[in-house]
Amino acid sequence: MLHSEQKLTADAERFRAELDDDAREEFDDFVQFLRFRVWSGFHYDEEILESATEAIADGMYPELEEIFDEKLINQIVNHEVKEKLEDEKQWPAMTDCDRLTRAFGKLNANGIVALESAGYSIGDGWDEYREAVHAQWELKGLLDSVRGGCFYHEQDLERAVAGNGLQIAYSAASGNFLETLGVAKEVVDVLEAEGLSPAWNGNVEHRIQLPIKWQRRSPR
Repeated sequence: MLHSEQKLTADAERFRAELDDDAREEFDDFVQFLRFRVWSGFHYDEEILESATEAIADGMYPELEEIFDEKLINQIVNHEVKEKLEDEKQWPAMTDCDRLTRAFGKLNANGIVALESAGYSIGDGWDEYREAVHAQWELKGLLDSVRGGCFYHEQDLERAVAGNGLQIAYSAASGNFLETLGVAKEVVDVLEAEGLSPAWNGNVEHRIQLPIKWQRRSPR
């Protein structure tokens, strides 16, 4: 889980101190962008560096375009990676994130297409669900085995990494109310069987809430 008290490197602190208020605010947002990608545990180091360079080049941080250099980006990312690797040494062998991934694997095996970090929004998530159904089920002649889907998207992930829990969307493949109700109950049951503590009020208009300590080991 991302720690709010984490410090910057000395070079990054000096760089930040020389910025005006607008650029400093943008710099802080950019650092959070980098930290999230490191601490989410989904990205290789090279992917984080590439996404950071693209974010600057694409104008996401216009105040930084002319004054930011790749060397400092590398330094910040490498510092965060080192901090996370040290933190990982204190984690239990089986984390909540391991349990979540295992639960999603079981749901997939039972015909509920379960996706982690699916797009950036609810709409993106359902687009990725449909793509997964087509590529992994329909093209293999298994479409009749799909009973529904569930996922969390990147904005959900950002909140989880920050320590604010996770929300999981779900639906039956048919969209039928009773079948969707059944999918939600099954998702809750499988999460509970893995030792997690999901909360759901039984209303299909509401997503499943999952308190979780975000500890996902980064790919190596």
